[in-house]
Amino acid sequence: MSAILPLIEAGLTLELLPNDKVGVRPKSLTYQQRDYIRNNKTEIIRELELEMVRGWLHKLGEPESDHFLVLDKCKADPEALAYFVKMARGEFDE
Repeated sequence: MSAILPLIEAGLTLELLPNDKVGVRPKSLTYQQRDYIRNNKTEIIRELELEMVRGWLHKLGEPESDHFLVLDKCKADPEALAYFVKMARGEFDE
């Protein structure tokens, strides 16, 4: 089950920020939403990172039918996810 889906369905917009922080809009959250985010932070960050990589693959023009190759690798290998997140952020661009 997706950790971010209940938040999106509640009308919240999530953003991955530096230093493993999650930005949420609007800022006015219920206590239940704040607790949910705190309790599921690791999975929320992982899902946002995967979405960032997916967006990067789209930007590169990679065929959507091939996205699963990278995304499955990222799901199975934390080092691969970290590498592709850096690529998506442009941290390896010259």
